[in-house]
Amino acid sequence: MPVLKQMQQSIHYYERYPNYKAVVDALSTIELDSLSAKEARHFIETQFRPFSVADPNAENMVTGYYIPTIAASREQTTDFSVPLYKNPKKIFHKRRISRQAIMNGALRNLGLELAWLNNDLDAYTIQMQGSAFLSFADGSQALVHYAGSNGYAYASISEYMIQKGYIKAAERSVETVYGFLTNHPDKQAEVLAKNPAYAYFKFKADNTVVGAQGYALLPFRSVAVDKRFIPLGSLLFLDTAVPVLKKNGEIKRSVLGKVKHRPFQQLCIAQDQGGAIKGPLRADIYFGASAEAAVLAGFMTRPARFVVLRPAL
Repeated sequence: MPVLKQMQQSIHYYERYPNYKAVVDALSTIELDSLSAKEARHFIETQFRPFSVADPNAENMVTGYYIPTIAASREQTTDFSVPLYKNPKKIFHKRRISRQAIMNGALRNLGLELAWLNNDLDAYTIQMQGSAFLSFADGSQALVHYAGSNGYAYASISEYMIQKGYIKAAERSVETVYGFLTNHPDKQAEVLAKNPAYAYFKFKADNTVVGAQGYALLPFRSVAVDKRFIPLGSLLFLDTAVPVLKKNGEIKRSVLGKVKHRPFQQLCIAQDQGGAIKGPLRADIYFGASAEAAVLAGFMTRPARFVVLRPAL
């Protein structure tokens, strides 16, 4: 079972917590490669107890994220003039700097530039996804991942765009948001500045995509959560639906143009967190680093039934 392999690979993480002792002991003795589906199910049912998560006042929504590949330059050029920044905490200590201030040059010429991007929308994409593969002109790639934030709370730019009449509420998706901003570059600074939260990055030496838990992410199994309500490392059963893709990788739609979905009833593992993932009924499914993953993440917005599995004491 994939989630048990994820747990076994990160077993030292669970060794920190006394309530996982029996789980750790059991995981240390079983051969997961030879475990049948029935045996895996028995292991889960024996070692864990399910608890439904419910809150009538909380937003119930499952979204998706992916690891984009973004063209970049190691030096500032005419085509690559938007910086991707390292964390400035050694310079500014506790001072908070808003996105708008950063976009206006508050961090320029301080030696904090990690790489240079083609436009502000590419920088925003990396910040929303939390990691990215930077693709350089010489054919090399480098993985950058989250290294802290400016301390501001996340605010939805799509909400602002709906209020302004730039997009329609019924058509809200990553595709419509990015489509508008791509076609209206003069609106990019105005819209992006409405989300004051800003993420900083650092290079990941081995190019392994890891989450906040510190271990490699697994597509369709690793999810980002709000760790105030669902601790990192928790097993989480999600009963929701994910978009359907056509063979050419495009989204599949009904004759009326609505996105088609298929059931997603799966045991996942909470291995990441994100600035937009707030509340007990919010989760972000990691879809991977492919072009298909980007499409799925862009159209993934569904409610779900949440069941957290906690160690049986």
